[in-house]
Amino acid sequence: MEMQKLKTKRRQFLRNKRAQNENTYKSYKTSLKYFFQYLKEYEINRITDENKRETLDGFKTYLNEGFIYDDGRSKEPKNIKLKASGINSNLKRARTFLNYIGFPVTSTEVSPLPVNAPDYKALRFEDINKLINNAPLCFRDKEKALRIQTLIKLLFNTGLRIGEALPLKIEDMHQDRNTGQYYLNFHEKGKARGVYSKIVIPAKTHHDLKYYIENKAIKESPYIFTASRGYKGKAPGHVTRQSFNNDIIKLAKFTDKQEHTNIFNIVNGNSSHVFRHSRAVYLLTVEKRDIMEVRDILRHKNINTTQIYLKPREDIINNIRENTGIL
Repeated sequence: MEMQKLKTKRRQFLRNKRAQNENTYKSYKTSLKYFFQYLKEYEINRITDENKRETLDGFKTYLNEGFIYDDGRSKEPKNIKLKASGINSNLKRARTFLNYIGFPVTSTEVSPLPVNAPDYKALRFEDINKLINNAPLCFRDKEKALRIQTLIKLLFNTGLRIGEALPLKIEDMHQDRNTGQYYLNFHEKGKARGVYSKIVIPAKTHHDLKYYIENKAIKESPYIFTASRGYKGKAPGHVTRQSFNNDIIKLAKFTDKQEHTNIFNIVNGNSSHVFRHSRAVYLLTVEKRDIMEVRDILRHKNINTTQIYLKPREDIINNIRENTGIL
């Protein structure tokens, strides 16, 4: 397939991805920019059945060695040096594109780089409680303190990702008439736009959410976690990930000073995701849940992702308090 037709196919491919999910579209757009830059630099003007494997293998080497990338917008070109996981993600997206245009290459033919299990960090149950208890002391704004407390409880009790929790709307809260169970409809990471998943939540978490909604200042917003102000005169949207992460960092530093703990070193670099890690460790080590059950609770696509929590370091599980596991 000639270069001009490849570019046409790329536009069609990205349009399809954009219709599915905005974040997925952005990831593929970046990966294909890298891929097409590689094709240009190495003067690969066509893709054929004969050179498809060699081309993808060369792209893997190109990513692994690092390269200079000019996006046309920055003042200076960027020096791109990716970790093994990033290389594999870009390689997978390039492979998906080749499959789309009729030149499939399997992961057996061009294998991904080996990736070490991430050195995740998790908080003890009692440390999470310390964060919750210190929030009103750390933040003068009472509503902000209550919002942070409610979000911490929601993230730990459900295992939701922060990007799934923040856009939640009041209309996403439900109770099943037959079972009485409370649940949330949420947009799950990686799902197409407009496609929602359902997660059952503890009654206490539901009541915490209701209490926060009743006590927040901006009542007319559809979002549960409403930002304090809008952008450029617009109505306030939901709280941003960066804003919440900054608040967690500030709260961790404050709690360390008050309680003589080491929470900041655990939270720093993980921020809000640490509560999801902590939930996984708690389910596996304290509640002794089956790993397949935990995979389903956390919605991991690959069981290998869940398995990294099976052997947590001693400092992670030391002194975890035996209780219901609900904040």
